[in-house]
Formats: sequence, C-alpha cells, structure tokens
Amino acid sequence: MERILVMLSNDELKDGMNFILKLSDTTGTAAHWIARFDGDIAARWYGIYYRSDWQALRDQGREVFRNRATEAEAERVLKSGRCVMIHTAQVKAEEIDPLVKVAMPLQPNWESDGGSLAPTVSPPAIAVVANALTT
Repeated sequence: MERILVMLSNDELKDGMNFILKLSDTTGTAAHWIARFDGDIAARWYGIYYRSDWQALRDQGREVFRNRATEAEAERVLKSGRCVMIHTAQVKAEEIDPLVKVAMPLQPNWESDGGSLAPTVSPPAIAVVANALTT
C-alpha cells in the first residue's frame, strides 16, 4: 500500500468508500461520477485527492471513474454517509470522459421527415417472417 497520510479507517479501506468526482465540462456544466474503492485503490485515490494531484487524475481517472452519474445520484451518495468528494476546476470533464460523437443519420434530412436510423421493414415482410417462424 502506498505510504501516505491516509485518513480512511481500516474498516473503510476493507469495506470500501464511495468517491464522488465532480468536474465541469468546457461549457461549465457539472459532470459527476461515483465509484466505490477499497484497499490499495481507495488509499491511492484518497492520496490523489489529499495531494491535489490533478495530473494523476487526468492520467488515471478514466480507468476508474467509468460511468457518469446524475447530480441527484451524486447528492444521494453525498448525503448517505461518509464519502470522498473530489472537485476541482483544474481538470475538465472531457479529460476524464471525452464526448462521444453522435452517429450521423444514414438518410439525408431524416430529422425533418420522420425517418430514423433503423432500417424500415414493410408489413408484408414482417408477415412472411412471422409465418416462417410459426410453421
């Protein structure tokens, strides 16, 4: 285990501790992640928080803070008991979780005419498949 001033109890290290990461994106909108760490990982991330090691957050945050949470979920965890809240303006949300590009539609002007990304199947084709499955 990394030797730092660990302010987590032995029980918290053994049982796990919730960590909330709150960062703003480039537009200023808050993004939240929630993760539960135990043992060496909890001690390591507490150390990153304690030392304000924002470069380590940039380099390794993506590996452990995988799924964004809503503000309500983060607030619930924050109020449910002891947790570690990592919040800094020095790191942007996109540095941890880059924005995913939205798929482009296959058909031009699909938004305007009610089209979709899914291929369309005519009712007679569905009936042929249904008959084949039942016989």
